[in-house]
Amino acid sequence: MYQQIYDLSENLKKDYANLKNIRPDIVLQDLNGEVLAVIENNLDKENKDLLKLRTVVTHLLKPRFLYACSTERILFYDNAWKGLDAGEFKQVNEFMSLEEMKLKIEQQKKIATNKEITIDTTIAGGFAPSIGKERYYQLQCIRTIIENYKAGKQKMLIHMATGLGKTRTAVALVKALLGSSLAKRILFVVDRRMLAKQSVDDGFALISREHTSSWITTSNFRQENMPVFTLLLLTP
Repeated sequence: MYQQIYDLSENLKKDYANLKNIRPDIVLQDLNGEVLAVIENNLDKENKDLLKLRTVVTHLLKPRFLYACSTERILFYDNAWKGLDAGEFKQVNEFMSLEEMKLKIEQQKKIATNKEITIDTTIAGGFAPSIGKERYYQLQCIRTIIENYKAGKQKMLIHMATGLGKTRTAVALVKALLGSSLAKRILFVVDRRMLAKQSVDDGFALISREHTSSWITTSNFRQENMPVFTLLLLTP
């Protein structure tokens, strides 16, 4: 397989005095020639190879995605990660498709524009007749999640007491993410059948005109045309 040689610029040579060029195993480009991903296909010296991908390869080719492979595993890194998530490569089961890569790049461009995301306060965060006041904490929760997600945070834990409207808050968040194209599909995981039924029939039914939802079962788990999926995980 042909491996293209990429010469370092004069500025990069100052930072990497021992290198004149690099020869990545695989460089994936789109039809416009933009580098999307670089794959190190022979992970011999893990620490050295991963550092090289994160530094000189990223500085020279500016790929969004990095892969490092051995016979046992595939390691993945997204150069858009920030904070704690930017610390290290993560093990994955497969490579992203071109469509998935382009979708993530477009999502990042939307985040960079810093356009305000609309939250449907008729679902959550608005005036609640049952308590006679606005549920401001729901709106604050959704905004906090979105801002952290836009900032690159991948993991968040939200705690809400019983009766504070967790399902409606989740539905309003899902609508905001899908409506702003920050997400293409949502997986909503519950641990009780009652909650699975409630989320589909009462929760996501509120946005069914714009975004259809489905409860995943053994008979329909292969369907791909739904933007929202509810998954029931039963613990022993």
